[in-house]
Amino acid sequence: MKAMDGTILAISYEINPALVSVVLGTALLGLATGALGSLAVLRRNSLLGDALSHAAYPGLLAGFLLSGTKSVGLMVLGAILAAAMALYLTNLLGKGGRVRPDAALALVMGCFFGIAMVLQSHLQQNPSAAQAGLKDYLFGQAGLLLEEDIPLLVCLALLVLFVLGWGWSRWKIITFDRSHALSLGIHVPFWDMLYSFLLILSVVIGLQVAGVVLMSALLVMPGCASRYWTTRMSSLVTLSGITGAFLGIGGTFTADELSWPPGPTIVLLGFIWLFISYGAFEIRRKKRALRQPFSPGNSFTPPPFPIPGKAPSNG
Repeated sequence: MKAMDGTILAISYEINPALVSVVLGTALLGLATGALGSLAVLRRNSLLGDALSHAAYPGLLAGFLLSGTKSVGLMVLGAILAAAMALYLTNLLGKGGRVRPDAALALVMGCFFGIAMVLQSHLQQNPSAAQAGLKDYLFGQAGLLLEEDIPLLVCLALLVLFVLGWGWSRWKIITFDRSHALSLGIHVPFWDMLYSFLLILSVVIGLQVAGVVLMSALLVMPGCASRYWTTRMSSLVTLSGITGAFLGIGGTFTADELSWPPGPTIVLLGFIWLFISYGAFEIRRKKRALRQPFSPGNSFTPPPFPIPGKAPSNG
């Protein structure tokens, strides 16, 4: 018994107390972004997270420029407003049909990131800007997560899970058949706005962990990997949230052990898990093909989710 107590004490002394806050923070962020990002994968707008993260960066810089100091509240508000403006412009450009949605995303993302580079070059002449660590938001710096940041991440995770659970039946119908949702009297624009608000909030809060460049990977990678393990939407969202949380925990411990930056390490582990999921799916598919007579339909297809906007076939 004494030997076991000594082992527990030794392990507790080896763990850096500051690491606990980082592990909790990345796990909570992974849970929220994983669950929410699975909807982005199903709705086929995975690049929206990338555009919003690039658009939020000039908002952060503008908030610092207006305050003159690292005012977290003003910088977060600026990032939210900039991301919301980018989302509005993306929808506006894609409405007429002359510009495809992917082209609209690319235009808005490039424009806002260009503004960010202009603001950053201007702020380089300000000594306080270097001390504020504004460049850390480009690639993320999860090691700077403090104990004071945990309540905000807890609120984000709870808010995402509550909203998904509260409107679950509506989320399913809107995701797969918007026309049917409208015919049932569901206020689709309201749910789209709520989804966009949660996505913007998750992106802005997650910039400190993954940064502008890698935030989209943190959003969509758990959903893409979970896509190879299940064909049910409820299982997909649950598995994506759990995957995001475990990637946050595993990536943080791996980064601490190897002295790597936590954000890129989390994304790297997610990429490895994505290929493991793909490999496992291919093995299962080939085993099923060996038990069935050969037909052209045995070629590779992902698990059969219905296409958004089109009713499932009766076959």
